[in-house]
Amino acid sequence: MERERTLVGVIISAFIVFIAISDKTLVNEYIIRYILVCVILIVIQLASYFSGKYRRIIDLFQIVFSIILITKGMEIVVIVVPSVIYSLLINKYRKISYVSSMAGFLLIINPENIALFLLYSSIIYLYMDSLYKREVSEKDLKNNYKIEREENHKLIEKLAYMDNYRNHTNIMAQINERNYIAQSLHDKLGHSVTSSIMQLQVSKAMIDKDKNLSMEYLNSAIENLSEGMDDIRLILRSLKPQEEIIGIESIKTLLSEFQNNSRICAELKVTGDIATIDSSYWIVIEDNLKEALTNAYKYSNATKIEMYIEVYNKFIRIEIRDNGKGSEKIAKGLGLRGMEERARSIEGAISFLSNNGFSISMIIGL
Repeated sequence: MERERTLVGVIISAFIVFIAISDKTLVNEYIIRYILVCVILIVIQLASYFSGKYRRIIDLFQIVFSIILITKGMEIVVIVVPSVIYSLLINKYRKISYVSSMAGFLLIINPENIALFLLYSSIIYLYMDSLYKREVSEKDLKNNYKIEREENHKLIEKLAYMDNYRNHTNIMAQINERNYIAQSLHDKLGHSVTSSIMQLQVSKAMIDKDKNLSMEYLNSAIENLSEGMDDIRLILRSLKPQEEIIGIESIKTLLSEFQNNSRICAELKVTGDIATIDSSYWIVIEDNLKEALTNAYKYSNATKIEMYIEVYNKFIRIEIRDNGKGSEKIAKGLGLRGMEERARSIEGAISFLSNNGFSISMIIGL
């Protein structure tokens, strides 16, 4: 705004010179005076622009200087006043202050020029006020942009912290799991193997002296090793998660990562016994969910996505729906056709509905 206001002041000052030169009734001495006054006004305008914190003092000096010139007979200088006064009175009461100031100048100008001055000052006010409002709007946009950048920075830091925490948790889980395996092998298998080795050594030493005793030790060693193998199977079975746990946890992780990355709320609701869902079904469910999330993020403008997994006696029903804009006509591209093919590969059926958002419904028989 300051740049535009300074430019207006310079143009007005130059206009005063033009009027003075065009007025044939003025002698050269008065023309020179007008030119000198306008040069001073231009210098004051430029000084006000570059002065920074002293701008208001310089603007006030310009008003006083203009009043002195008006009282000395150079009434044309009054056209500089409105823009300067507006800049001085920028506040929430600027309209009342401006009108009051202009009313004061009506007392020192020629009554014949009052109507023209009122029209001119009104035009200047409207122009300067539009500049002021534009400046305020630009400042608000910059502030909002700054706040949004700060919020995005905090969100990125939070996501980084969550990733580090998750990585740390995974590492600790792996360490605990390895410690459990090592301790279990040491406590159970180590004892069996050690005992079996000792019995095999005795059996070897006694094979020529007492064949029956040697066979007893050999059979005992075989039994110990068999028990050790059973212990290994129990350990591995306890470490291996069930298929339904792997499947549902993958779905939860996928929805959680999508929500963190897209800032779209993603919810999962499960009913029924998910233990009846085969691993091949989980693969199809997860792949179709990935495609549905990608489409929702790219096209739907949704703020919320819900996924339902409902397990019944004879079938499974999976529904994925969003609250986005939907589509009047569903065009089946590669993504939707791929979902249909995956559903058919496990003898399932899938349908799409675009009403109050977009909905994907899949039925799989048990």
